[in-house]
Amino acid sequence: MTLRLLLTFIALFVCVVSAPLAAQEDGDAAPDGLAGAWDLQAGGVTIFRFHLEEPREGEWRGRWTRPQTFNSDGNAFYNIRPGIRTTASMTALEYQGAVELAFDDPRPGAIPDIFRFRLTGPDSAQMIYVGTDLAPYALVRAAEGDALGGWESGRVYRRTLTGDAAEQPPAPSGEPEAPRVAADFLDGF
Repeated sequence: MTLRLLLTFIALFVCVVSAPLAAQEDGDAAPDGLAGAWDLQAGGVTIFRFHLEEPREGEWRGRWTRPQTFNSDGNAFYNIRPGIRTTASMTALEYQGAVELAFDDPRPGAIPDIFRFRLTGPDSAQMIYVGTDLAPYALVRAAEGDALGGWESGRVYRRTLTGDAAEQPPAPSGEPEAPRVAADFLDGF
């Protein structure tokens, strides 16, 4: 009886250990090719650049480069002022073929900005701003030496949306407005 119990325990153990490994092989494949620099473009210019690195297998980190200050409703970027700011990721994880990075938001009471990146082609990726209802962002691989910036004062930069997400709100006036996504969405950067 003890031998039968031991064999049952071993069989259950093997099933429990092998199930996550099989899931990783099927739907949780490593995001090969995602390392590198990725640009979020709007209105023909790069608004954000994300640098994703995998220094060791399965261990990711990143940097988010963006204007020093700007306003956004998630689809339009405006009130962009000169200067560039770079923030290193706080945490990172691999999940179902994507990489999720969290960046600190230093404003009082703000929660971290979390972005999920997934490769969609050799030079294209998708970024989801986790916790918002925003349509996924299309990213393009940045070439060596590509400039960030060149923003014109007073210009509104809109990202291109497809399908149902293409319905765009009216252009913001010259005055700063409260963000429409959430009270802490990128306001004041």
